[in-house]
Amino acid sequence: MNDYIDIVFDGPPGPAAGRFVEIESPQGVAIRIGQWIDRGGGFWALRIPRAFGTKPRFVQLELCHGERIDVNTDRLVGVTAGEMAGEFKLFFAGNGERYVSVRATDLATLLAKLAGGS
Repeated sequence: MNDYIDIVFDGPPGPAAGRFVEIESPQGVAIRIGQWIDRGGGFWALRIPRAFGTKPRFVQLELCHGERIDVNTDRLVGVTAGEMAGEFKLFFAGNGERYVSVRATDLATLLAKLAGGS
């Protein structure tokens, strides 16, 4: 199963970047997804909604006081170092608690875990 789409441009990124051509399936077939939105000021956005029925992805992490929690990585918006060695603050979008402090060996290990690694 190929779990991706290609957003195709007629040139590489750069100062004179390529223009949008189409969105293609893994088989190279043009597909319609999303909706063009005029954002004003000459800016346009291709708004692609989350797939219906997808579930948020959770990762289990250890809080600084030892309790383990499941963290919804879809709502994660930032990570900073905490006040103590091995402490990191995870910031989330939305209502309620704005951040949690978690334990990790180092930032690279924490980011790998948040990205779905071990």
